[in-house]
Amino acid sequence: MIGAPAAARAVRTRLSAIGVLVLLLVSLLPSTTDAARPHASALPAGVKRPDIIVLLLDDLPAMDDRLWERLPTIKRLFIDSGARFTDVVGNDPLCCPGRANLLTGQWSSHHGVYTNRAILFDPRETIATELHRAGYWTGIFGKYFNKTAGISDKKPDGWDRTFIFSGRYWNYRGWVDGVAHSYGAKSADYSTARIRAYSRMALAAAPPRRPRFLWLAPFATHVGADQQQVRLEPIQPAPQARDRGAPVCADTPDWSTAANAEDDLSDKPPFFGALTPMAEFPLVRHCESLLSVDRMLAATLALLAAQGRPEPMIILTADNGMGWGAHRWAQKQVPYATPVPFFIHWDALLGSAPVQVPTTLTNVDLAPTLCAIAGCEMGPFPNGFGVDGISFLPLLVDIGTVNRGAVHGQRRTVGSVRRTASGRILGASLGREVVFVEDAGRTQTNLPAWVGLRTTNESPIGRWAYTEWVTGEIELYDLSNGPCWTWQTGMTGDPCELTNRADDPDLADIRDALHATLAARDEAPLRLRGITR
Repeated sequence: MIGAPAAARAVRTRLSAIGVLVLLLVSLLPSTTDAARPHASALPAGVKRPDIIVLLLDDLPAMDDRLWERLPTIKRLFIDSGARFTDVVGNDPLCCPGRANLLTGQWSSHHGVYTNRAILFDPRETIATELHRAGYWTGIFGKYFNKTAGISDKKPDGWDRTFIFSGRYWNYRGWVDGVAHSYGAKSADYSTARIRAYSRMALAAAPPRRPRFLWLAPFATHVGADQQQVRLEPIQPAPQARDRGAPVCADTPDWSTAANAEDDLSDKPPFFGALTPMAEFPLVRHCESLLSVDRMLAATLALLAAQGRPEPMIILTADNGMGWGAHRWAQKQVPYATPVPFFIHWDALLGSAPVQVPTTLTNVDLAPTLCAIAGCEMGPFPNGFGVDGISFLPLLVDIGTVNRGAVHGQRRTVGSVRRTASGRILGASLGREVVFVEDAGRTQTNLPAWVGLRTTNESPIGRWAYTEWVTGEIELYDLSNGPCWTWQTGMTGDPCELTNRADDPDLADIRDALHATLAARDEAPLRLRGITR
């Protein structure tokens, strides 16, 4: 169904030997020394350091527009305008590891946050500490890490103002600038409403001459209970009371792809076959829970505008992806849940016309990119590893070069980068051929540990997902012609990861090359946790 022996032979023809491929891929691995870190990129002339807002959602995969189009502020910023990155990979599809990836720019095997425990995170070197040193006023408001109560310092390094908690919509404990408060079941206690209130108060008192870095981290769309501590539906969020039954969300289509409809799971690790099929995953509650997030973002932008500040750079992403029924898996933690949403609105650099960018990014790229925009560099890190992400500021500059002033339907080409009539940005390169993915497994759910990688759209061997499970299973999928939600049976490629090609003799060279690339990684932190290949 996917590819043909002739295609595999054509790939091998392009490769003089497997060793050449491995060296090519391994040469692009991030350095573990500060001396080898790339220098921060400068902003182009006429573009000033912006105020920066990161809107970090909880438990939401990369997806189509069925939720975004119902949220007026988010639709205006990221669908009707802005840059949508269609191939962004989360290194570790779990809440705390994903948040640490974003804050540090390091793989989970380097920053050491391998499970949902806040105490594992070292806050001494993060994007907050670096931007603060670079002159930014910094504020974090919302979910910090799971089990935040276990950390000793409830006002983490680098943040000028803070409101942090572990999660939940109601009935939770939070810390305002390090001081503990308890929140109950009143309407004003809804955690997104509290984030909105505390962040606005902090912004109102922020120094007017300093650029601002605002990290907004609502609990939506994580599963959660309502005021009575009752979960409304399995694996569903709890919306604010005013948003339950909202007409704008009532007809949100259920989520379903070819991966949801997969019948034969014999090529997957055996525990997937024992699960209950999920042909469709309901999203009405997700939409309802995001309405309060949309209002919060609108209120934040209105306040900044009232203060006379230029429009900020705004990033929307999530801490990790979700299965939503793919291969019968609804939650996270699996290799199929690594894709995450990623949008940037920054008219000053990118222009106002909406674009789609297929260049592969990973969540560890966020911190070095923001640092490059601010004029700083990530590191050194107390853990001894360097930054693993790559600044994609040069990519943003290229996007802006072909997109600023463009209108719908207009084609443009500048050097090797071009904008198609549909707004697709092609030829923008980061020079990276592989990104890494990993998860330490969960004892309580009997989910084994795994490590893997994904080749990027710049790889000469094409797009592949490769996974090695601690239990010995190996998976190899042809990711071409994605994303999954646009793919239909009969099309080439396998972005829905339906057919495991690990045992295909015609792909032996590719499988061996990917194994060798993965094995070349520094795996000492994995061994310390008992994870071996």
